[in-house]
Amino acid sequence: MQGVVAYSAVCTHTGCDLWEWLAETRTIKCPCHFSTFDVKDGARVVDGPAPRRLPALPLQVADAAPVAGGGFIGRVGFEQGG
Repeated sequence: MQGVVAYSAVCTHTGCDLWEWLAETRTIKCPCHFSTFDVKDGARVVDGPAPRRLPALPLQVADAAPVAGGGFIGRVGFEQGG
């Protein structure tokens, strides 16, 4: 399933799960604290306080539909302050 990628919807900063697509830069932004992720580069953090990229979810095709092909690559969730 080439060209299709899934990432965790939970921001790695504080766990927000709302996203804004920024068409000009082809990135996604978490509106809670403005972390920006480059989805064309493995959901790398390009701006903001998020400490790490979004975990990726491998996909495969089953019955002509995309399905999870395994567990997340990377830890899902956010950094909890202590």
